[in-house]
Amino acid sequence: MLTLNEALEAARARLEQAFASEPWTIVLKPELTQEHELAWVVRYDTQESIDAGDPMVGPFNKLVIVPKDGSRVDFPPTHLPLDEYLAYVRHGGWQRAGLAKTSKAEPWQTALEWLLSTYSGLVELVGTDPVAEDAGTWLFACRTIEQPGYPRTPMLAASLVVPKDYGEPFHPASNDPWGDAAAYTRDPVERDPQTQARRLNARGCVVTTAAAIAGSPSSPLPWQPVHEAPGWWELLLRRYFPAARELRCVSWDEVITRAQETGPDTQGVVWVRRVIGGTEVSGHLLYVHNNNGQVAFLDGMTGGLARLDQVGVLQLVFARVEPGAEDAAAAPDLATARHKAERWLKRTYAEPVELVEPAAEDETARGWLFACQTTAALRTGDWRRGMLDAAVVVPKGPQEPFPLPNSDPWGFLAAWDLDQPAGPTPVPDKADWFTSTMAELGPVLSVSEYPTVIAAVEGLAALPAGGRALVWVRRLDARGRESTGLLLAGLHSESGMVGLIDSAAQELRDLDGFRESGVRVVRYR
Repeated sequence: MLTLNEALEAARARLEQAFASEPWTIVLKPELTQEHELAWVVRYDTQESIDAGDPMVGPFNKLVIVPKDGSRVDFPPTHLPLDEYLAYVRHGGWQRAGLAKTSKAEPWQTALEWLLSTYSGLVELVGTDPVAEDAGTWLFACRTIEQPGYPRTPMLAASLVVPKDYGEPFHPASNDPWGDAAAYTRDPVERDPQTQARRLNARGCVVTTAAAIAGSPSSPLPWQPVHEAPGWWELLLRRYFPAARELRCVSWDEVITRAQETGPDTQGVVWVRRVIGGTEVSGHLLYVHNNNGQVAFLDGMTGGLARLDQVGVLQLVFARVEPGAEDAAAAPDLATARHKAERWLKRTYAEPVELVEPAAEDETARGWLFACQTTAALRTGDWRRGMLDAAVVVPKGPQEPFPLPNSDPWGFLAAWDLDQPAGPTPVPDKADWFTSTMAELGPVLSVSEYPTVIAAVEGLAALPAGGRALVWVRRLDARGRESTGLLLAGLHSESGMVGLIDSAAQELRDLDGFRESGVRVVRYR
């Protein structure tokens, strides 16, 4: 890592070289030096300018860029604002960045220029190569910049068309992106921004469709770039479909089945996520209505039945609203929260599940965090009958209760409680899960208890080479009750490597962050 002092020395050497023949005395300003992700930005002046009190004395550009990767120390181009220049560098490297906004600009730079102008630096390209191309256009994938505290939600307008005739780039239409791009190639007429915005307004149109079915006609709000911000999906559901439950479907037939299984007047929103070559490039929102047993897909943008994409669909996220769910009771106090939780537990799990010591202390800002457990585990004390998801959050509003995600329950709860984007709420799994899970994995050979994950890893190291285990990370809530746990796959490979795998999360990098109350290692054949 390049330190500040090293950056200053590199800048000094470059300035002495650049101005060796000039009658100026260079003065570095370390107090104004800024560290960026890719480089140090070192500011300087001349003694002559300082003495004269005239900023026009000396060089016009009084800053120098010191790359952290060892690239040449140099001056930024004067035709680009510094933050934009660094954005081009981050995408395509130092050598090509200065071509942006010139006659030699590359297609990706034209795309990025439009994104920087439209989204004020909050959206980036996925890569500098187009994901698709035809005779008249390039298509580039884009995504929101990752921001601390905000989960990166895929954009609906996740691609940008760059015309080869140097026309203005544009997001292709939500309902038919590839047809929209091809239409420009056939008829290369500059797109009117307001007209094109109406072709992106899937959110407003799906809300309008829902209102029309409910007998309350409305007009869609126009699309704006801010609608693509991280958390837009959660915000849409929370604001307009608070009783919706998310279901991830692999086919349109599965969506139809899900809409039929809860009976007539089941409704909801389907988020169609499209890909090209594995890269997410577009999304659309359709409205689903079970009309007396017949499931219809409606496209508010066209005002009729939706076209159902069969190719290039990554996922169909069905936010299902069951009949009468919008009338779900609020839970402003402990009594109503208990009743709401108990009704949810009864209809969610096949096995009897009950609340564990619910009390006023379970209240949070937006709801109630209750502990729950199978009746069998409570009566017999048999841990094998216990729940992995032994917590349920009951919103104070009309939203459905939900379990917490296993990988990061407390981080999710904290974000949700602050009404910040936290990601989709998990789908409940089996309550009495252990026996069926081990039946799939293999016969149990031994069970060991450890106080921490690190201690459990040491236990895995003692397994014979090729040994496998299910690692149950147990957690307690603030009141000391069993809460949401986590399952990890533990292994001791033939080569001697000891590992833990969380299939529901990213790579494990910190074994101290589980906040566990104990770890149960179940070795199996």
